[in-house]
Amino acid sequence: MGRLFRKNCAASSMIRLSGSFILAILFLCARSAPANEYGTEQLARFADSRQEAAVYMDSRTRYYRFLEEAFEGRYTSVPLVWDNSEPQGNAYAENTPNDERTRIIIRVSSTLPPLDQIAALIYECKNAQNEKMFGTYIREAYMGNLTKTEFIRSILRLEHAKLKETRAFLTVQEPFAGLEPDRTEFYRRMLHTPEDFDAFIDYLHRIKREEYDVFEMYSKFYDFITMTPLKRKAQLDAEKKVRQQEESRLKEIRDERQEQQRDRKTLAEEGEGDGR
Repeated sequence: MGRLFRKNCAASSMIRLSGSFILAILFLCARSAPANEYGTEQLARFADSRQEAAVYMDSRTRYYRFLEEAFEGRYTSVPLVWDNSEPQGNAYAENTPNDERTRIIIRVSSTLPPLDQIAALIYECKNAQNEKMFGTYIREAYMGNLTKTEFIRSILRLEHAKLKETRAFLTVQEPFAGLEPDRTEFYRRMLHTPEDFDAFIDYLHRIKREEYDVFEMYSKFYDFITMTPLKRKAQLDAEKKVRQQEESRLKEIRDERQEQQRDRKTLAEEGEGDGR
């Protein structure tokens, strides 16, 4: 999805200046508050990489203090870390453990409007608190104790609860309180999240984007974690066979083209000989 609203050049320049100013303030805060140094450092990295969104990073707000504590690991088993890369599969945002399992990586789509990026950042920091239950469901699926449908619904139930929690947290705070929803994308969808879980599942189907399907994403993830070594080997062998067939087909095409080129060259040489 593209941005839902545009800014003129003067406004964009002001935003860049404001972002740089806020970044400087964030680094000063990091020096003056050692207890929150890591959290403030991560928010500074976010502000540096997303300067349009940085204008909303006000250290006086409750959500800023929450983010600071969240990145420090106050609510999770390990600290969070900001990654400016795009989320996988065109998601609005994501949280995922790093390879060493020492950090939970937080990513937010840069295609979202600036205020949506803040809302999505807060949501993923809250969603990261589901790490233990998420791990439990992965183990249960791996052991064959959860069907694909049960697994997907279990994960979405966790996310549903965090969406409602994030909504309640933000709607009473500026600049979200009284915000016109039509100016947003992620935040608007979160505002309209039904209270009932089954209604939420229907809602997800209705608002499904062409470039992103949460049901398909978790379906593929389930297939990955439940794949036996034998099945995984069979899949890899099948993929290898397809690649070899494709390479063989391309080689035949190249050989045929080379043969045609040789024939044309031979005909041209014979024509030159007849001319003499």
